[in-house]
Amino acid sequence: MQKIETDFKDVFIIKREIFHDERGFFFENFNSSKFQVLKLIDNYNQDNISLSKLGTLRGLHYQLPPFSQTKYITVLKGEVYDVVVDIQKDSDSFGEFRSFRLSADNGDSLYVGYGYAHGFLALTDDVLFQYKVNGPYNKSSERGIIYSDENLNIDWPIQDLELSVSAKDLLLPTWGQIFR
Repeated sequence: MQKIETDFKDVFIIKREIFHDERGFFFENFNSSKFQVLKLIDNYNQDNISLSKLGTLRGLHYQLPPFSQTKYITVLKGEVYDVVVDIQKDSDSFGEFRSFRLSADNGDSLYVGYGYAHGFLALTDDVLFQYKVNGPYNKSSERGIIYSDENLNIDWPIQDLELSVSAKDLLLPTWGQIFR
């Protein structure tokens, strides 16, 4: 397992060793001891899995402290355009986003520390998306930013007319409404 830095503090690409043979493949997705060696938070208490069709956009979500969560994200089937937005007011990259292509084929996972909003867009049908979180879901601290926010200017690789976004996510506020 290898930790690759990104230009966001506490956001890392995790490369795993994948063993292929004529039967298929095997990989170790998570190992607490290896996460400790890499100095990553490893006290996950919940594993979430979603199935999404092509064009499904989920996000951009986060929880307020003290219910903030780290996420460890793996795509088990298909491909996603994964987006992380820095919402830490004291950060040099506050208000910026980074995007990553994660897929079952490239085998990359993404570690997202505290202080980031997160979302993803399914680029293939039947995307099986797994993410571990290290804190409980807390409805009253749940927040989000509308995916189409003009200040963030995220270049989603699928056009609006082809997107499937939940009614709840369509009502999320803009960056300016949250961070005035």
